[in-house]
Amino acid sequence: MKTNVIVALMLLVNCFFAFAGESVNWTDPETGIGWGFWRGNDYAVLQSVSSPITGHFVIPTKLDGYPVKYISSSLFKGNTNLTSVAIPDSVIEISNYTFEGCAGLTSVTIPDSVTSIGGRAFYGCSGLTSLIIGNSVSGIGYRAFYDCSGLTSVTIPDSVTGIDRDAFRGCSGLRNAIIGNSLVRIPDCLFYDCVGLTSITIPDSVTSIGEYAFRGCSGLTSLIIGNSVTSIEDYAFSYCRGLTRVTIPDSVTWIGKYAFYECSGLTSVTIPKNLDIDSVFGLCYNLKDIYFEGEYKNTYSQFKGRRCHFKREYGASFIEGLGINEFYSYWDDENAVVAEVISTRMQPTNPTVMDVEYIVHATNDVVQVRAMAFEDGVQSFSNIVRAVTFTDDTKMNVGDNVAANVTNSLSWQVAVDWDTDLAQVAFGVIALDGNLLPLYLETVPKTDTHDAITFSWNRVSDSDIIKAFYWLVANPEGDEDLVVIDGVLKSQASNTVFMNGNNLVNAEAAIKYLYGRMGYEVLSGDDLTYVNSVSRLGLSPSGSRQYAMKKGVNDKGE
Repeated sequence: MKTNVIVALMLLVNCFFAFAGESVNWTDPETGIGWGFWRGNDYAVLQSVSSPITGHFVIPTKLDGYPVKYISSSLFKGNTNLTSVAIPDSVIEISNYTFEGCAGLTSVTIPDSVTSIGGRAFYGCSGLTSLIIGNSVSGIGYRAFYDCSGLTSVTIPDSVTGIDRDAFRGCSGLRNAIIGNSLVRIPDCLFYDCVGLTSITIPDSVTSIGEYAFRGCSGLTSLIIGNSVTSIEDYAFSYCRGLTRVTIPDSVTWIGKYAFYECSGLTSVTIPKNLDIDSVFGLCYNLKDIYFEGEYKNTYSQFKGRRCHFKREYGASFIEGLGINEFYSYWDDENAVVAEVISTRMQPTNPTVMDVEYIVHATNDVVQVRAMAFEDGVQSFSNIVRAVTFTDDTKMNVGDNVAANVTNSLSWQVAVDWDTDLAQVAFGVIALDGNLLPLYLETVPKTDTHDAITFSWNRVSDSDIIKAFYWLVANPEGDEDLVVIDGVLKSQASNTVFMNGNNLVNAEAAIKYLYGRMGYEVLSGDDLTYVNSVSRLGLSPSGSRQYAMKKGVNDKGE
C-alpha cells in the first residue's frame, strides 16, 4: 500500500506546481499553428491547439521557449481521430485522463523523461496495439491502461516501483507481460480478466500479490512466483482455468481464501512448509497431486501429509420412474454420475413392452448402465425384478459403453423377465462411472521400509452400500456370487446375509465384501497406525464404518 500512496502523492505534487503561472496563447511563427498553454517559471502545460488533432500528432518540445513538461487532460481526452502521438523528451508526466477514450490511438512511446503515468491516462484506448514505457517511469496510476483490449504485449521497466490497482484490467488481447525487477507489490486487479495472457513471471522484488490480481486470466498456462513473495491475497489467481501446475515458493507464509478458486485445469500443486491453507483450491476439480515440502499445519484433513493423491471415484446413483408419473431420489454430489428416467410407458400396440427414455449426467462421455424394476414401485430386494431383455434396436443402451449426457431409449420386453401385473412396476436405471463405492483416496508413497498404500478417508454410508448391491444384482449376466432369495441378499460363497428387503443387515460385513470386489481390503492394525503417523489424518473407524486400503503400487507406479 505504501507504493500506491507514493504514486498518488507524486501526481498531486506535480499538479500543484502546474498551477503556478499564467494562461498564454501563442502562435508559432514558423508553422502558423496557435497554441494555448499554461506558463510556469520554467515549464509549459500544453492545453490547446488551433489545428485539428487527427492521425499522427506531434507534441512540441517547447512553446515560446518554455519546455512542455505536462499535457492537459482535456486536450486529447475522448478524441477518437487520434491514431498516434509523438511525446517529446521534455515531458516528465502523463497526467490523469490524458488519453482516456482515444479509441483510435494505435501506437504510443513514452520517453525516458517521463517519471509517472497518471490514473486512467490511457483508459479505454481499445485500439492501442503498441506501447513502449520509458525507463524512468516509477509509478503507474489507477486504471491507467484499463480496457486497452488491443494491447498484445507490455514491458513494465525496472524503474517502476509502484502500480495502482486495475492498471491493466480488461486488456483482453494481452498475450505477454513482463514485470520489472523493482516492483514490490502486485496491486489488486492488475491483470483482472486479461483472458489472453499466457505466461507470467513474478520477479523476486515482489513481496505480495494483491486481491484478484490475475482473476479470470483463463489463458494463463505458465506461472512462476518469485522467491520473495510472502503473501498471496484472496482470489489472486481465481478462474485461471488454463493453469495445470503451480509451485508456491518457500517464502510464502500466507495465502488468502479462494486464491486459486475454480482453476479447473490445475492438476498439481507444490505447497511450502509451515503454510496454512484455508479454502484456497475450491472447485479445482482436476487437482489430484499435492506435494508438501515440509511440516504442514492446517485444518483441512484432505490436505494433510507430505504428498497427497486425490481421486474421487464415485459409485452408482439412480433416479426411478413409475409409469408416466416420475418419482426419484438420488445421491447428490458435485461430480456424481446421475441417471434420470425421463419417461416410461407401455406400447399401445404391444402392452408387454415398456418404452423408456433416460439420460445419464456425468463428467465422462461414456458410462456403464444397468437396469432393474421394482414391483409396486417399492425399492427393495423383496420387490426387485431383473430387467435384462430389450429389443434389438435398443439393447445397446444398456452395458459398459453407453453415451452420457444424451437421451437414450430402451424397449423392455417385460413379459420375458416378469409375469406379474404390469401396471404395478417401476423401472429404474443405474449408471456407474468409477468404483462401486464413493471413495476419496489418498496415497502414501513407497519408502525404504513400506510399500505404497492407497487408502480412503471418507466414511461410506448405508445408502452407498445398498446402491452398490443393486448394481451388482442388476448384472444382465447374473452376479458371480450374490443371490436374492425371498428378498434376502446373500453371498453364495460365505452364506453371509447382507440385505433383507431394503434393510442393511450387516454393514461391517457388507463394506468388507464390497471392498474385496473392488480390489481393496479393510485398513486396520499396523497399516492403520502407519497411515495415521504419516498423514496425521487421525483415522479412527467406528463400528462398521471402516476405511479401504490397497497396498503395493500407487498411481505413479511406485
